[in-house]
Amino acid sequence: MSVDEELDAVIESRNVEPETETVDVMVGKSLWTLKFQELDGLDWANVIALNPLRPGVNIDRQFGYDYDGAAMTAAPLSGVRVTADGTEALSSEQWKKLFKTLAGHDFTKVANAVWALNEINPMRRLAKAKKALADVSAKSSS
Repeated sequence: MSVDEELDAVIESRNVEPETETVDVMVGKSLWTLKFQELDGLDWANVIALNPLRPGVNIDRQFGYDYDGAAMTAAPLSGVRVTADGTEALSSEQWKKLFKTLAGHDFTKVANAVWALNEINPMRRLAKAKKALADVSAKSSS
């Protein structure tokens, strides 16, 4: 397989079956289900660039960017509301309103889902690939 073919196959698979996370949150007295998908690397890099870390905020210092701001920026790019009829895209203005209605616990669930999709899951895939490569190398040398 050529480099172009391999890259095209990866891009196609991400478009057909993107990794997703669902989150249940309370909006007033209603239960909403939100579904997020992993952003491509350039979009995630842009989200981070738009959200520099806040001085004195431990979680930001740990990750190198505004954790909460990144979630609020990424949500409209990667999230939808799940309804009985399928999914419903929300406008940027609707996301802003939604974030104002969420309790802290629910906002944290959204931020954690966005972060897991764009930081943790890629790190896990890399670690898994490295382990598989190491296993193949170990078997080859024995």
